[in-house]
Amino acid sequence: MKQSYEKYYRNETAALLLRISRDDGEEGESNSIQTQKMLLEKVAKEKGYSNLLIFSDDGVTGTTMKRPGFQSMIKEIERGNIGAVFVKDLSRLGRNYREVGYYTETL
Repeated sequence: MKQSYEKYYRNETAALLLRISRDDGEEGESNSIQTQKMLLEKVAKEKGYSNLLIFSDDGVTGTTMKRPGFQSMIKEIERGNIGAVFVKDLSRLGRNYREVGYYTETL
């Protein structure tokens, strides 16, 4: 019984990764954390994900993957607790496209 519950929970759980760095400041409100959150919540729910976990790196550059929110999300993925990850665009995941490619292909 526990295993089927955990499988259901994982399949219904999506991570929403929000990131804006100080360098993104000129992009303004369109990339704000709040705007990203509202957009991603809407899309994830439309795709059938009912349990949403929010991971945020506000004011942290995307040139490093050693961001607190990102690292917390990776741990949950490795534990098998997340069925999908939503980001506004791949630059929110990270700016190093080699590392971004590793995570999108591996996890």
